[in-house]
Amino acid sequence: MSKTAAGVQEHVDHEVLSFLRFARRKRLENLREVDGIFEDFMEDHVNEATYTADEVIALIGSLQRHVRTNVAAELQHVAHVTTVLLQQLHAQASKWYLRLASDLAQLDDASLLAAVAAFESDKLASASATSAASAQSAFLPPLESFSDESLGLLRNEIEMLKAKNAALAADKESLQQSLDDALRGTASEEGALAAAQKLSDQLREELAETKQMLARREAALAQADGAASHSAPAPSTSADSDEIARLQSELREAHANIRAKDLELAAVNAELDAKVSKTSPFISLKKMLRKKNDLIKSLRAQLDRWENPASFNFALPGLWSALKVAWRYSMPSPPADDQLSTMFPTAEPELEQIVPPAHVQATWIGHASTLVRFHAGWTLLTDPVFANRCSAVQWAGPKRMLPPPLAIDDLPDIDLVVISHNHYDHLCKSSVIALAHRFPHLLFLVPSGLGNWFRKNGMTNVVELEWWDSVVLERDHDGSPRVVAEHRGLSQRLLDARSSDNEPIDELAALTAHAAAARTFDPDSPPRLAVSATCAKHWSGRFVVDKCKSLWCSWAIHASDGASYWFAGDTGYDAHGFQTLGAAYGPFTAAAIPVGAYHPRDFLQAQHVDPLEAVAISVDVRAAASFAIHWATFILAAEPIDEAPILIANELDRRNLPPHAFVPLRHGESRVWPAPAADSDHSDELSRDGSSSA
Repeated sequence: MSKTAAGVQEHVDHEVLSFLRFARRKRLENLREVDGIFEDFMEDHVNEATYTADEVIALIGSLQRHVRTNVAAELQHVAHVTTVLLQQLHAQASKWYLRLASDLAQLDDASLLAAVAAFESDKLASASATSAASAQSAFLPPLESFSDESLGLLRNEIEMLKAKNAALAADKESLQQSLDDALRGTASEEGALAAAQKLSDQLREELAETKQMLARREAALAQADGAASHSAPAPSTSADSDEIARLQSELREAHANIRAKDLELAAVNAELDAKVSKTSPFISLKKMLRKKNDLIKSLRAQLDRWENPASFNFALPGLWSALKVAWRYSMPSPPADDQLSTMFPTAEPELEQIVPPAHVQATWIGHASTLVRFHAGWTLLTDPVFANRCSAVQWAGPKRMLPPPLAIDDLPDIDLVVISHNHYDHLCKSSVIALAHRFPHLLFLVPSGLGNWFRKNGMTNVVELEWWDSVVLERDHDGSPRVVAEHRGLSQRLLDARSSDNEPIDELAALTAHAAAARTFDPDSPPRLAVSATCAKHWSGRFVVDKCKSLWCSWAIHASDGASYWFAGDTGYDAHGFQTLGAAYGPFTAAAIPVGAYHPRDFLQAQHVDPLEAVAISVDVRAAASFAIHWATFILAAEPIDEAPILIANELDRRNLPPHAFVPLRHGESRVWPAPAADSDHSDELSRDGSSSA
């Protein structure tokens, strides 16, 4: 056995030494190849007069990076092969060890069996001699040989066994009854669920039929309007007017029926959800989801990555999808300079006007950059990008069609900057550094995970927030903003509640209470501003290796005088998420919502809304007025650059909303909106003109 072990060790040592020699030889060959490359390069190129010193330095730097990459990859491969070989040798040695242990065990078993056989042969004679004598005494004597006392004890034992048997039978009967009751309860519960599901299906069918009827009525109304507009200028008859009035009445009635069916369907779905949440499969599923959420939180802590919630989740298009889109679609060319002024007229910002109480003024600087002013001097910027290109470098990447209407030196005093996420068209390094130098007291509010980027670039006055986190700001004695209150942790509490075995909480009620606490101001305090990070359906990343390592969000801003502003940032559409946001944080005085970079839809729908969805978001978040951002500045997708306003106007007309409900501002245009009345309905706010040009 010792010789075998020595042989295994010698074999392992030999294999390890052989591979180390191989690795050393490969490393020397790689280094010689590197030296040869540098020598050839120096001989063939450096001395040629066609290269400048800067070009040579750049080429050498590029070659060094290339060589370092190859050498690192080769060394990594060698290390991997070494590890695999050592694992194989270790596995082989383990097999040899197990085989030797098995052989030893077999030898031990054989010796033990021999000892047992010898013992049995020695004891067999004596055991057979005594077995006959003891066999007779092993049997019970006949019943008549028992005494009265023995019979009494035996009868008592029998009665005790009968009592235990009866108790067991009763327990069995009780358990069977409980099982039957549980089965009947499950059957009735399944019947109720089936009935609720059937009712839900019927409501969906009725809703679909109502929508089809509505479409037919709208088509008939459009045909009637078209016939009236294209007919001869003869006066319209009363019959035509009555027909149009009747169609309009039926159209309004159909809209009302659809709203009623929607409410009824929502109630049935809520009842169905409540019943389903009490079933055993649902409870088991929640336990599984809790384990999954714990694993997700653990992995997120390890990988430091963020993800959208369940209703927002989507898969980012892969490289192959991007290549197909690049092959099938082409970006529109920017218009000539003489056409730009006609297609996209600019305006002079009106920053001297005093913003009245309970009003908000917004100036569109371009793309997602807006300058927002409240009463009492609160001024903020959203996603400031003043550079010529939204790219990591200024010699490549999407270029501005129009220069910014304001330079950083022309800005009024800025209190804070909010950043939606770290994509280059929303976070410009040169712009935020210049702003920090111009305004030393400037406060940056950013999504969680993005603070380190600001601190590494010299900006330390930064606060990170997760979704639904809020900070309340107040001016310090020197005029700089400072945080006087924080409301945090709701996002984690909601996640924990979804994976808990306890009764599910009312998320909308919890979110509404959380939002109300953040924007409840003391009437005796100085003017304050509550800033909340709210939901958005998007992703983050500035390089290949940092995708989703920082959060993304929209921003809800409430002033203590009642004015409010919602900045959507960059987002795809999710009705449930934005309706929840509007119910908890709305209504808003004004909202900035993206309308560009949406075509082709199958590639961009998950991360960018189109103009129709932008109008839907405005309604969902209960904005009294909205204006378009994220368009007509950088060409980022394949749609026509002037298409968004046309689609917005058509969607407003389809929804019977006034034109001021969603406006495309000019570059540099400033507009002031009054806060909606506290007791007014959002639809009432949209029915009247609530904006004024500044």
